[in-house]
Amino acid sequence: MIAMTIIRAPASRTSGSLRRDASRSLALTLYELATYNDANVIVAGRMVWASATVLGEIQLTRRLGLFVGSGAGTRIVKSEVLDPESSFGVSLTLLVAFRKWDFSGGGSLGNLAGDPTTSLSFGFSKRWGL
Repeated sequence: MIAMTIIRAPASRTSGSLRRDASRSLALTLYELATYNDANVIVAGRMVWASATVLGEIQLTRRLGLFVGSGAGTRIVKSEVLDPESSFGVSLTLLVAFRKWDFSGGGSLGNLAGDPTTSLSFGFSKRWGL
């Protein structure tokens, strides 16, 4: 996958102890895919995908943040064997900071305009340095 973000516009607001951030982006992505078709035969191809994403962050407390996102995309160029035409999805992620560690958990609903997909993710990272 090769991705290029062509516009990114962040915005931030603070109201009392509640901080809110928002960002928007447009991207072009080149995918090299290998997948199975309806006949359970592996097919490979190339696709150029254009997408727009909006992400909002609400810092609920000093160590707790909530990310809400929405995105839409459509194919610009694709090999004949690949199916996706367009997609719309939403996501929600909770981030908890504990000492030098960040723990996150989230879920997303994808392809809401067609055959919906779901995903769950959990992760952690350690912050290094000061």
